[in-house]
Amino acid sequence: MRAAVVVLLLLFVFYGFLKYRQYDSYHGMIHEEADLIIKVNSDQLIRKIALNTLANPSYYFKPSEEDSVSADEDEDSGRGFTLPANLFAYTLKGDLKTFYTTLKVNDSSALKSYIQKNLDITSFTTSEKYSYAASDDRKVQIAFDHQRIVLAYTFNSKDVQTTLEEILFQNKTIDTGSETITALKDADGDAVIMQGQNITNVDFDNGTVTLSGLLNLTPQIELPSTSSLAKPDTSSSIHVSLAGYVPVQYLKKYEINNITIPLDSLAKDYEGYLDLRIAGTATQYDTIITYDYNDDFEKVEVKTLNESQVPGVKVLVRGKASHMMEVLKQNQVVLNNKLNRTVFPLLDMNIKAKGASELVFTNIDDKFEAESAGSSDLFMLYANFQRMASEKPLPVKSEYLKNLRTLSINASKAGEAVNIKGQLLLQNKNINALMQLIKNQ
Repeated sequence: MRAAVVVLLLLFVFYGFLKYRQYDSYHGMIHEEADLIIKVNSDQLIRKIALNTLANPSYYFKPSEEDSVSADEDEDSGRGFTLPANLFAYTLKGDLKTFYTTLKVNDSSALKSYIQKNLDITSFTTSEKYSYAASDDRKVQIAFDHQRIVLAYTFNSKDVQTTLEEILFQNKTIDTGSETITALKDADGDAVIMQGQNITNVDFDNGTVTLSGLLNLTPQIELPSTSSLAKPDTSSSIHVSLAGYVPVQYLKKYEINNITIPLDSLAKDYEGYLDLRIAGTATQYDTIITYDYNDDFEKVEVKTLNESQVPGVKVLVRGKASHMMEVLKQNQVVLNNKLNRTVFPLLDMNIKAKGASELVFTNIDDKFEAESAGSSDLFMLYANFQRMASEKPLPVKSEYLKNLRTLSINASKAGEAVNIKGQLLLQNKNINALMQLIKNQ
């Protein structure tokens, strides 16, 4: 009985400790001008991975001399900071090229050594209040005292020292009672992506990554009242279907190599449906021109026919097919029923009308069927990574795809917003998806 009371007391203390970590992780961590915010619930992820480790010890504890040596080095050096229950990375309004994050410091001396060793920063500016450091290219900038460290990664190397100070001393951080913090607390995903009223949850479970979110689109984007997308083509490496209309302000005339693509004119005939598939390979013949000298030592042009294997591509556009074809021909985007290689030199694409309401772009001579699924979705993405690894339609190294199986993302209308659902399946159904993704790198 006494032992049971002790165990219950320990569990209560541990539960209280975790609750306090959650509470503390929201205090003074996010700048009041934050725009795009990414939250990672580290305690929740650690708990999932710990349980998965107990169930699959052979996967996590494979003997490796290299791993044991690096682990010893990490233990000896120390990091000087602790991982909070929730880790935040965010940008500020008007600057999407700089990300900030804050951590708690438990040993400033060890932290300084860790920064020097792992971030390749050797020069520090120290005042009475804090220390500041930056990498040589100024993409990484850091400010820390004996309690907190604020890190910034900026793609354009701008000086963000003043902003780092504001976050470090909590002069301009979001109050814990704000709507932003309340929304972040309510979101229960392992990772949460939030921007304004748009919020997306990502969960890492055994063999599966699940995506769910609600996006509030701008009024200019016109969503179809009804839609019927094609079913996912599982024989394709990639299949994308999209229903809806692009805002008029994005449909302008574009010029590529002196050829005008009249998107504004084509939009008048477009009927709100596009289907793209990448499947198999196609044999493509290209004429390569080189120069050589003839017997009279004159420089002459030499043409060589080159045969290559390229990704098979099929694109279907619904609209007034004959008029769209006429517009494309008038602007020399289409020559002899082929896409002008000056506009798109990578692939030799045929263009033909399929009935009165569909235009097909393809380099594969097989039947194109966009079978309707009868769903209310307005967007669908399907990717088969194993097929992608074997057919190589995209320049992605096979080792990055070895642990991945399929990706499915669907979007449907939810009032004036869009409901997003997605699922990434990995090869090992018993191992946490995050650990498989990390191992994939």
